[in-house]
Amino acid sequence: MSAPTPLPAPGAVIAQIDADAQALDTASKSLYRAIKNKAEAEQEYEKELRTQLITIFDDYKQRGERMPAEDLRKALAHKQIPHKVYADYIVAVAEVEAMTARTRAITAAMNGRQSLLAALRDELRAAA
Repeated sequence: MSAPTPLPAPGAVIAQIDADAQALDTASKSLYRAIKNKAEAEQEYEKELRTQLITIFDDYKQRGERMPAEDLRKALAHKQIPHKVYADYIVAVAEVEAMTARTRAITAAMNGRQSLLAALRDELRAAA
């Protein structure tokens, strides 16, 4: 049986919590920028999609043909959107997801350290 692991000093835990708070602040600012970039990329994608849908509508109307079903129209429109526009949107979505996960991880680590600090406080009170 191994010896129990000694508990960290409260000052060290507080320093880790402070570092977590700074990391969370930085991550939340990055998340804000990522959300803003995603909104811009989504807006550009939607604009391109609408433009392509109107083009498809005009083409079918000019030819006197019946319009395809809505899901097919959207697929045809999506196919005509410049690759970069769609790629920028996909990258922006992934960045928001990654930054959201990062902020959750930092928050979880900080919450764990705050719980540890509370346990250390309780242990010191019990020892007194």
